Amino acid sequence: MSQGIASPCVPSPLTEQAISRFKSDPKAILSPNSDTRTIEGVVADLASTDASVAPDLVRLAAEVSPALRLAIAAGLARAATACSTVDQHAALIIQQAVAGFDDGAFQSAFASVAEDLSTAATSAALSSATSSVGSVVIVNPNRSPGSPKNPGGGGRTAIFQINSGGVAAASRPGTSSSTAASPVSATR
Repeated sequence: MSQGIASPCVPSPLTEQAISRFKSDPKAILSPNSDTRTIEGVVADLASTDASVAPDLVRLAAEVSPALRLAIAAGLARAATACSTVDQHAALIIQQAVAGFDDGAFQSAFASVAEDLSTAATSAALSSATSSVGSVVIVNPNRSPGSPKNPGGGGRTAIFQINSGGVAAASRPGTSSSTAASPVSATR
């Protein structure tokens, strides 16, 4: 691939020419008979092939009907989720583009499709941390209602530090203490 296109997060049917066509005319992906599933798939393919198009896709979302706007959000979420375990920088570019669009429905649609995005990123970070020297602090901002925050640990949210010596748990300020013997989950 040329230097104008980043490496894709997933194998994509899109060519460099398709990405270039989109960049020159983003509205070309829309047609009078565009349905939401098609738009969602095209957006997911575009953003997972080249995350740098995410800001263009968000700008396009601001100009389309609410139904197509939600399809664009869902496509971006699918791309961010796919990229999160392969190319975290690409996932971050997509997330930042979405965060820059001040539309509650758009944000909610993205979040509902990408609900496992934090878990996927956490899994990648955990894998990287356990195979290298040093440490990383993993904090999962997802809070699902009804599920325990720290199973067996009194329901408080915990921060875990993973280092070459093992896992140490430290509770957040203002909560009771936790020990390394407390149950450990990288995704809670």
